[in-house]
Amino acid sequence: MKTSQVKFEGVPNSITQTINTKGGINRNYYGESGRQYKQISNSHHNHKAVMSFGKNDEHAHDYFYDKDGNLIGRPYRELTDEERKENEDIL
Repeated sequence: MKTSQVKFEGVPNSITQTINTKGGINRNYYGESGRQYKQISNSHHNHKAVMSFGKNDEHAHDYFYDKDGNLIGRPYRELTDEERKENEDIL
């Protein structure tokens, strides 16, 4: 794993994992186009709004783009039960 910033473009249909510079692990999901569509984080990484999520402030970000491919949002949310199971090794 590398400590780095997340890239919005990656290998199509891949998952990368990085160590957040503020602590914790980010798992990044890329779709068919190579554009990131989701991130699972196992800590709050200093986002106060998610500090009450899960046992360890774990949360997900969903990535949304406009018609030109520009990122327009990445809201956070609680993990689903399925996401918890899939990512239990980092939670």
